[in-house]
Amino acid sequence: MKKAIIARLIGLSTLLVSTSCSFAQTAATLSSTNGIQKTKLANTLNSTKPNKESRALAINEVSSKAVRTFERYFKNVTNLQWFSIYKNKYLATFTTNEGRNARALIAQNGYIYYAISYGNEENLSKEQKNQIKFSYIDYTISKVSEVSIGSVKAWVINLEDKDNLVIVRLTQDGMLDELEHYQKQL
Repeated sequence: MKKAIIARLIGLSTLLVSTSCSFAQTAATLSSTNGIQKTKLANTLNSTKPNKESRALAINEVSSKAVRTFERYFKNVTNLQWFSIYKNKYLATFTTNEGRNARALIAQNGYIYYAISYGNEENLSKEQKNQIKFSYIDYTISKVSEVSIGSVKAWVINLEDKDNLVIVRLTQDGMLDELEHYQKQL
């Protein structure tokens, strides 16, 4: 079970990197991650974004179990909108009580697939910032995404310097992995 959760977290953080970053870079060939092609992973996350045809659902159109689960895990949120994404799955987009934009994918039966909240350097602990700054001395932290799957958390962080853009993943047990490294073109 733990391996499945970790595999999902790795896949989700790869998806997050592929689709939610502020830059547009496309790799000609994509390698596989845990036997799953990144293209398939990217397509999965892209399909969890409300598209032009999607409309926000009224609260009475959302499963009561999904709503109860959401309310139990996410307190005092604002700007809550529900979207039907897959058969029997809902995407909740909202602003947390800390003012961060967030989203959660929740099944009709109340199972939370994942939650992602977006922020910046201020949303990292002092220890996390120090670990990143120690490894990437001349880089600034431009964006932070906190990815939660069950009780497992990881942070996907965009780092920049004058010539480079680096995307790293920091796990809750302190492992720091470089996911992508791009050279800026002037």
